[in-house]
Amino acid sequence: MKKSIAYDIYVTKEMAKALSLPVDAVTLPFALLSASDIKDNLPGLDFSDWKAEMEELGYAAEWDDTDLLNHFAEDFIDDINRHAPDWGYARKVGTRNGEALYLVSDMV
Repeated sequence: MKKSIAYDIYVTKEMAKALSLPVDAVTLPFALLSASDIKDNLPGLDFSDWKAEMEELGYAAEWDDTDLLNHFAEDFIDDINRHAPDWGYARKVGTRNGEALYLVSDMV
C-alpha cells in the first residue's frame, strides 16, 4: 500500500554544500526515504520489471534482497540527478539495517 510521503525537511546552505547540492535546493522540501520507500511509494517505478531486467543481465543472482532494493533505488536516484533540477534532487545520506537512505526533494 502506498503511503503519503512527507516532504518536510529543509536543508541549510551548509547542508547543501556538504551534499554538493546547488544553492537553490535550500528552497525545496525534502524527505528521508529508504530504498524500500522508493520502491513502494514513488510514482512510475516498477520493481518487478527492473528485477527481471537485472536477472536477464545476470546481476540479480549475485545480489540478496537488500542489495536488489539498494541497486534499484540507486538507479532511480541516478535518474533524478541526471534530470536535475527538473526532477528535483537526491543524495544518499546513509544506511539503516543495510538499506540505503536518501534525501529526496519533492519534484520541482
